[in-house]
Amino acid sequence: MKQKIIICGAGRVGISITEHLSNEGFDITVIDSNVDAIQKVTELYDVQGVLGLASHPNVLEDAGINDADMIIAVHNLTRLILLLVILQNLYFLLLQ
Repeated sequence: MKQKIIICGAGRVGISITEHLSNEGFDITVIDSNVDAIQKVTELYDVQGVLGLASHPNVLEDAGINDADMIIAVHNLTRLILLLVILQNLYFLLLQ
């Protein structure tokens, strides 16, 4: 079974990570609040896109956080990344 990875952020770094992991055959879902960025990444690579803010629990659920093996947060806002780490830890604690 493929590892499921959620990538939060479809900017330059997020797209670069998406490209590499997609080419390796991982099951990738990309979250971004920019519709153009989601459209671009889903057209370029065999990935799923979720439009929204990765700091919102319902967006993370739509992206499949319950089944995710890994979350990669790539964003220029440090506080968003810290919030994602907290949410990720809560989800994984609740699933155990």
